[in-house]
Amino acid sequence: MQSVLFLLLCLQTVMSQAGFPGVIQETPTPQPHWRPRQESSQTPPNGCHTQDVLFSDDTAGSPDQYSSTRSWRTIDITDSLPDGTALSKTWFANGAPLNTSAYLMSKPITLPATGSIFFSFWHKFDTERGYDGAMVYYSTDGTSTWHDMGDHFTENGYNFQMFTQRGALPAFSGSSGSEFNKTVADISALHGQTINFVFIMMTDFSIPSVGWWVNNIKLWSATCPGQGGSPADTPTSPPDATANQPINSNSNGRTSDNTAAVNLATAALVISILTSAFTLVLAIVGFSYFYTWRTREARKAAIPMVNIGSLDNPAPSPRS
Repeated sequence: MQSVLFLLLCLQTVMSQAGFPGVIQETPTPQPHWRPRQESSQTPPNGCHTQDVLFSDDTAGSPDQYSSTRSWRTIDITDSLPDGTALSKTWFANGAPLNTSAYLMSKPITLPATGSIFFSFWHKFDTERGYDGAMVYYSTDGTSTWHDMGDHFTENGYNFQMFTQRGALPAFSGSSGSEFNKTVADISALHGQTINFVFIMMTDFSIPSVGWWVNNIKLWSATCPGQGGSPADTPTSPPDATANQPINSNSNGRTSDNTAAVNLATAALVISILTSAFTLVLAIVGFSYFYTWRTREARKAAIPMVNIGSLDNPAPSPRS
């Protein structure tokens, strides 16, 4: 059974890299493009002042703010954020169910036409690295089309890539540690649009994960120095989610790591296939030998046996 699962896992990895349909469920999104992780210690940037809070879920106790949920729930927790904020509840997506997608989707939120707009949340995750993971997406057309929020992350963005049937996608995957981390996105480019955002937790068909904890979700507008003619104040279209942009091969060696992983999976698949073929040949030879032996025994049984009764009751000797 373990050999079969290993063979299926290798097949899935190779086929996903080749673009064939795989076993892992895909999110209801088009192919997003990759953006190297960027870091920023300004959240919001120095000198910016919060203007309006457009969405806030501090206690993970406001389900009415969400239009749709699946496999997400609020759980009690005794913890605190690095900034000292105490936590008593958090949203949690269980990573134990195999081959499934859990999502937490907000209701529509209308963004202001000017100023800077930021989206942030605190979270931690513990998943099977590279095969189970978490992502954040947004929609500007009533959930018909989805775009990767990672293109706007400015702090603590995606840390890895996750294998899916569309190839490797940026995601939160592996383990982030025991502490909660704050991820921030600058979505000022979406001025004046109405958006939905969604948190997605995906698992494949083997090796269960622990899950993803998310809390203190905020969406707010701010005024920052120098606004008025800055690019952030010019409404632009959302990034083309169907653009086929290549992954930056100089981005932390992700491409080379991905290629090495594919080569390793391919080699493992070939070895597994050869081993299975060798086992099949041995089985055929063994069956053939057994069949030949049984046939010979059957033929022996068909030959009339010599009457050995005379040996038990010998006839009188001619000399007697």
